Amino acid sequence: MKIAEQLQRYLYSRGVRNIFGIVGREASAISFEEYCDINFVLTRHEMSAGTMAIAVSRFTRSPQVCFATIGPGITNLVTPIATAALDRYPLIVLGAQLETDEIDFNNAHQCVDNISVVKPLTKFAYEVRDPNETISTLEKAICASMTQPFGPSFVSLPVNILTSEAKNLTNKVTPPSAVESFYDMRCSDYEEKLRDIVKMIESSRNPLIVVGDAALRVGEWNRIKHIAEGLNVPVVSSYSAKGVLPPEHPLYYGAITPYMDSVLGFPAIKSIFDEPDMLLLVGYDLVEHLYPKLWTTGNPKKIARLCAFTNNTPREVKPDIDAVGPLREGLQYLEDHISEISGKEPYGIAKLKSKFKELASDRKEHAAGILPHQIFSVLNEHFSDYILANDVGLHRHTSALFYRANNPLDFVTSAGLSSFGTGIPLGIGSKIANPSREVVVICGDGGLLSNIGELETAARIGLKLTVVLFSNKSSGLIERYQMMGHNKINPSTVRMHPVNFAKIAEGCGCLGIKINSLDEFEPALERADGHGGVTLIEAPIHYPNLYINEFTKNYHLDHTS
Repeated sequence: MKIAEQLQRYLYSRGVRNIFGIVGREASAISFEEYCDINFVLTRHEMSAGTMAIAVSRFTRSPQVCFATIGPGITNLVTPIATAALDRYPLIVLGAQLETDEIDFNNAHQCVDNISVVKPLTKFAYEVRDPNETISTLEKAICASMTQPFGPSFVSLPVNILTSEAKNLTNKVTPPSAVESFYDMRCSDYEEKLRDIVKMIESSRNPLIVVGDAALRVGEWNRIKHIAEGLNVPVVSSYSAKGVLPPEHPLYYGAITPYMDSVLGFPAIKSIFDEPDMLLLVGYDLVEHLYPKLWTTGNPKKIARLCAFTNNTPREVKPDIDAVGPLREGLQYLEDHISEISGKEPYGIAKLKSKFKELASDRKEHAAGILPHQIFSVLNEHFSDYILANDVGLHRHTSALFYRANNPLDFVTSAGLSSFGTGIPLGIGSKIANPSREVVVICGDGGLLSNIGELETAARIGLKLTVVLFSNKSSGLIERYQMMGHNKINPSTVRMHPVNFAKIAEGCGCLGIKINSLDEFEPALERADGHGGVTLIEAPIHYPNLYINEFTKNYHLDHTS
């Protein structure tokens, strides 16, 4: 058996069923047919390969794998590696390298120092030089990736290593849990701090539970629901953790985005954060765009943080109690001690809920285009249940507010790195992980154009995917920043020429539809259902004054708090 086959057998034993990537001249050493139970998904760009693997990892809650060829393949993977680092996904990246006796960084053809390129972004990076260490290196990579906080690991594989005979043929490996990490951090006084959190909740008048995506990654949404209901305490989440409670649950006050006041035209932040006098941060991570300065409004607040990894942002996040340890264990402790705490009377957000209801019922036609929230009114009615993969742009902040997430994990986006072009590959990975569920992708002009080739990938592998393009021929979020900073827009930096997206979609083997009004959207979705493959629906979108109004506050340029 060659190393090429042995490593695929090993990855299969670790729960890997797909490897995403692009193969180069190392194809003479590895064909990805050596072990037939693993499927190789050919992508149009290495960035997409890593992003698809990330989406699969979100739903399997286990490490997933992408592969890149020598040289430019590795450099093209930097973005998904950074995405896995900032968004906390256990991504295993395999990269080819020249034969060991030909390696000469920056001199030999296509030869770069793989490890130096990726090391600042990875939890583990190593180049195999002895074939007998291949499997042990992969084991170390997986263990590092599954240590909290989760993140990417990289293994560089010279071509001659892949063609070497595998001398150690053992298949005795310990399969990882899909839920627990290999190594959870734990502060020495974890249980004492959990007792202190119980006391803090008991002494507070209006506690609020703030949930981050890390809590969903370990599958603890039911326990959070039981705690909230047992205490009668409301819950909010980062938009990555949208769906931690059902959308109609009376204690779920929604997902938070820094732009929600200006998008809604309503003081939503004050409505949510004025009354609480204590916040319980569960799996909270600053990188998810829920900034502490958002909750400084209103009453002074005690802060308790319950998380599986150390607080790496003490300048911004300053908890009074910082309980670092396994989330499952910590939440179990709180659940077991609910009876010791008097039930609360949750403060209301009736006016905010009324505002959401008003916008959700808006079906008025606008000459300038369809309003973003109107798209979700139709989507939420058309699909009783669907996964939403969202690219990056101004549209994501309306998705975070108006998408109806019936299940945890169903809002799939890169909240950390937030790179353009992630929408379609996140949608492809989500569909591969959930073949029986509806998956919708939301993209803007810029994000779609930066990675539109993956429409061909989705069509080639036979997926049913609905892509809704929010078309306004501009980078709307950047226009918003320009207006806030300069009170004018520089067209040369944001404006785009019209593109016939429907024709491009057709050229990629998809159904392409362009609509001109809101009343054409539902029939377009029906056509997509009937098509059964990949459908791109281009919708003309209008952002009213780019959501710059009396409720706008620039949380990105305001460094005073």
